[in-house]
Amino acid sequence: LDYLKGFWNGETVYDPISATSELSDMISRDLKKRGMSFMGTTVIHSFLQAIGVVNAHTKECFLYNVELK
Repeated sequence: LDYLKGFWNGETVYDPISATSELSDMISRDLKKRGMSFMGTTVIHSFLQAIGVVNAHTKECFLYNVELK
């Protein structure tokens, strides 16, 4: 979590359309510099969705306002 805080301000990113983001691009570039070769921006974006940093639900979805804990 401390690693992500270096890139992320702590607020949920709402983006139901994109498969990548500026945040996932930055993290992917940094991880590649650190030697992790298979850390593309789409993989990172999916990870960020899984941990609740990116909310990919539309406003009509019942999960739109659900907070992950």
